[in-house]
Formats: sequence, structure tokens, C-alpha cells
Amino acid sequence: MTLLEDSAKEMWMLISKNRTLRIIVEELTKLYEVDKEELQDEVSDFIANLLGKGLIYEL
Repeated sequence: MTLLEDSAKEMWMLISKNRTLRIIVEELTKLYEVDKEELQDEVSDFIANLLGKGLIYEL
């Protein structure tokens, strides 16, 4: 999906600031015109991918 490519930087910045999934989705919905549920799925997938690669960890 284009959204993931266009917003990966913003997602990464929010994740690096220890934001919750809810906060990340809220912030990104302010920047992009997209369905909130679809965005939450995309962000969840992105986070799962980073976790799976050991690039981030859960607190």
C-alpha cells in the first residue's frame, strides 16, 4: 500500500517516541486521508514486521 511507503518515516518517529498504537494512528490520521481502521491494520503490520526483525522491542 502506498500509505505505508509514504508514511514510514512518520511511523518510525512516533514509534521511537514510545507512542501507543492508538496515539500513532491518531497522529497519522491527522496527516493522511485514510480510513482509521485500515490505518490501524497497516501500522500494526509495520510494528509486527519491525518486532519480527528485532529492530524494536516491546516495553
